[in-house]
Amino acid sequence: MHNTPVNKNCIYIAPPNYHFTVIDNYMYLDKSVKVNYARPSLNVTFKSLANEYQDALIVILLCGYGSDGTSSMEDLKQNNCEIIIQDPQECEAKEMLLNAISTHHYTKILTTVEMTNYLQSYLSTAVTVDAEVDIFLDNIKCIYGYDFINYEKGYLKRRIELTMKQNSISSFEVFKTVREQILPYLESYPSIRVWCAGCSSGDEAYSVAIMLDELGLLHKSLVYATDFSSLLINEAQNGLFPRNDFTQFESNYITSGGQKELQAWFEFKDEFIEIKEHIKKKVLFFQHNLVTDTSINEFDLIFCRNVLIYFNKSLQTIVFNTIEDSLSRGGFLVLGESERLPEVYNYKILEHKIYQKGY
Repeated sequence: MHNTPVNKNCIYIAPPNYHFTVIDNYMYLDKSVKVNYARPSLNVTFKSLANEYQDALIVILLCGYGSDGTSSMEDLKQNNCEIIIQDPQECEAKEMLLNAISTHHYTKILTTVEMTNYLQSYLSTAVTVDAEVDIFLDNIKCIYGYDFINYEKGYLKRRIELTMKQNSISSFEVFKTVREQILPYLESYPSIRVWCAGCSSGDEAYSVAIMLDELGLLHKSLVYATDFSSLLINEAQNGLFPRNDFTQFESNYITSGGQKELQAWFEFKDEFIEIKEHIKKKVLFFQHNLVTDTSINEFDLIFCRNVLIYFNKSLQTIVFNTIEDSLSRGGFLVLGESERLPEVYNYKILEHKIYQKGY
């Protein structure tokens, strides 16, 4: 393994008592000093991989004791790596996971089943149509003068897909449509109830509340934010995010049509930013399982984005029935890019996987 190139479709296991690093796509082993009493150390390996592969890297942290890997979380996040942490509720040895989560530098917390489904979905959404890539490259050449047409297509397709995922391009379009079309439609309602199902760390729910506030609708609105994980709910309620994330938040906000200064909705701490209290009190977080729990209220707008990809068809049917029971007549449902509402439901199909329920 030492001083050998990294090959595709291979699994590499660091041997005992050696640190494992990758430099210029070559693997190296060494017996330098232990880190966090460990050799091999996740901190050493993760920092090496973060510098080497940056936004092309997916890191998965599984059950374990101690704090190995914790200090590398910020390096991974700053290099735009995707960081998936196993749900600690699945583990007896959960200390390492909790330490990593406490850094707030991660992308998702998933069960092992959810990881499998997510990775399968991730791989299945790869750019596969060469003609579309060729058109894209032609446009870059015409507009910017950069000629990438003869570059290796497989590499370019991977980079295009990763860039789209890292920057949530489809999400920008969705939120711009919600901001410009859906919320103005709901403005005439005496009250507005929104449900963000599978809210994870609360980014989506807080974003919706900020949009409502920007449009002068927050005073008559409530945003319900639910997730099956009590750990995620407890964390999301705090409304705390790493200060380094604000630049990306601001970019996302502007791209999705925001017109004001995003900092108006945050308090700035030393290392964190915190959602302001008037936004927090309009977002209600609580635990809810989409498969086993029933409708919790009647809503005018429901977000259930990138949740259904984790379920098979029978479980999806249960979720869709819960959504049907929860959505008011004329209300709107927003699904993820790779999700689709079955035709059996009487909904009008709008753009960007947004549906309107019939009257």
